[in-house]
Amino acid sequence: MAISKKITIILICILSSIVLADVKLSSMFTDNMVMQQRAKAAVWGWADAGEKVTVKASWRRKGKTVKADADGNWMVKIYTPIAGGPYELEVVGKNTVTLKNVLIGEVWLASGQSNMEMRLCKNGRRDAGVIGYEKELAQADNPNIRLYTVRKITDNIPHKDCQGRWQLSSSKSVGDFSAVAYFFAQKLQKELNVPVGIINCCWSGTSIRAWMSKEMLQSDDDFKPTLERYKTDYADYQRLMGNRSKVIDDWKKACRQAKAAGKEAPKEPRWMPPYATGCYNGMILPVSKYTMKGFIWYQGEGDTGVGYLYRKLFATMIEGWRGLWGLDNMPFYFVQLANFQAYSSKEPFQSSWAELRESQLHVLKTVKNTGMAVIIDIGNPANVHPRNKKPVGQRLALWALAKDYKKNIPYSGPVYKSMKVEDNSIILKFDHIEKGLVCKGDSLTSFAIASEDEKFVEAEAKIVGETVVISSAKIKNPIAVRYGWQDAPVCNLYNSADMPASPFRTDSFPAITANNK
Repeated sequence: MAISKKITIILICILSSIVLADVKLSSMFTDNMVMQQRAKAAVWGWADAGEKVTVKASWRRKGKTVKADADGNWMVKIYTPIAGGPYELEVVGKNTVTLKNVLIGEVWLASGQSNMEMRLCKNGRRDAGVIGYEKELAQADNPNIRLYTVRKITDNIPHKDCQGRWQLSSSKSVGDFSAVAYFFAQKLQKELNVPVGIINCCWSGTSIRAWMSKEMLQSDDDFKPTLERYKTDYADYQRLMGNRSKVIDDWKKACRQAKAAGKEAPKEPRWMPPYATGCYNGMILPVSKYTMKGFIWYQGEGDTGVGYLYRKLFATMIEGWRGLWGLDNMPFYFVQLANFQAYSSKEPFQSSWAELRESQLHVLKTVKNTGMAVIIDIGNPANVHPRNKKPVGQRLALWALAKDYKKNIPYSGPVYKSMKVEDNSIILKFDHIEKGLVCKGDSLTSFAIASEDEKFVEAEAKIVGETVVISSAKIKNPIAVRYGWQDAPVCNLYNSADMPASPFRTDSFPAITANNK
């Protein structure tokens, strides 16, 4: 018995050492992946401490060898060629891992909350899919578009790895993928004619603070209330997740009972969005070594209560992510909030949603290498998740095509530039007017004007040459103009390229969310 026990222990030790010896790749590296072209691309994973690991790419004659450090971490960087493939990538340690059908092309990461997460197809429980999803599914087969979804993981400690796999774009894979991210990738692939990989890293209902590190939130005194709430938020989340199994079991039981009774099944339980730093630790950190071109972002609905502070939060997050990837000029293109909640404003031309849009516009103007897709014309005042997602992805793609791929195309609607007072009117100038300003309708709407009392009234607005002239018979000595300054304004100022103007204000009167932290 004693000898048998010793043999068993020895066998366990041998088997354990064999398991530990297996070289392992980050979950970002699977068959069908896309690697960024013409880059020094990182490939990383884990092995035994001191183990030699060699990475061989079929587009290169020689492999590259590195030793795993004391904690078993290893990384090599290999030069990638011009877009093409398919190739193979082989990782050799005490075992060999071979990745097949690897393409070289353009890689982008898509992140944010529910409007970025919103699936292409009908969910069956909460949404009806995007407009035209049946047609999109029918033509979704495209091996030059590759999709990767990062599994939702939230934690208060940093994670080394994520969960997910690369898939070819097909009628089976795109239905559950982010619609905005897919349409962005689709537009790039069509215009550039190279493989495109898009990484979907989203979580519905999240605040921007869930996507920021603790260090980012410690960088500004205005963020301190978030850190003070953090412990309570984390404890609440842990408590909720502790009861998750019971809640799911109860829901499944109710579904079975509803089916037996011929009734509609109850909606699936919805979970509290992650606390501050949770998504950063569980989802962003694990992918942050993956070499890519840039980011697209659609988020903000969960932060309208801190609309004014958002400009600082957003700028801090962008710079933090760029620092994480080690490139301080990585393209960062984002979606300005759509129109929503038509009748929620208590005062005319006062709106927390407008203040968050202004913060997004502020980031566009003050943070380098950013771009903003304006969608104030395609939202749904009755639904925070508008179904018209294709123009959103395409407008994001225009920024990338113009800025990063040097296409000579319009990519932005009119952006407020300057104003001057002339008699009892205010004359506005804009950037990005292309061949001229355009009014879609009989007259321009959603303009307001005010004098020194800071009380805005609806204004008459007309296009005069390359300017917009604002006035009102009720206002003498005007000093300020606002455009689209409501939760769900009806905006109809465009440029000749059929792109809408961003809402804006010319004043710096106190914001209604200025003191919210």
